[in-house]
Amino acid sequence: MFFNMAWWDFLSKEDSGLPVDVHLDGYHLYDFYKWSKRLIFAADKNANSRDSFVAFMTISDEPKVLGEHELSELEIQQIKDFVIKNKELLERLSVMDKEIDIIGFMERMIKV
Repeated sequence: MFFNMAWWDFLSKEDSGLPVDVHLDGYHLYDFYKWSKRLIFAADKNANSRDSFVAFMTISDEPKVLGEHELSELEIQQIKDFVIKNKELLERLSVMDKEIDIIGFMERMIKV
């Protein structure tokens, strides 16, 4: 799926420790789109998520992949572990908690 990234906060794979770049909802977009809270990730490990196909992962205690991807089960599990370990911060970011923005998230996030 192609998706406009203009309103999503970018988190590089170098900064997150994940196998792919991810984009985080820092603008309450889940409510605008009427969908569950989620992050976006590059569906192809060798591509930049800003100009490639992407997939989604729900932010929950049991994250689910939404969409097609070309990542291994291990890579998907790394993203799921990241979501589980950072669930509270991801949720706070997505509801535009005044005490956290993408910089605050990066300072507090737990790498996997």
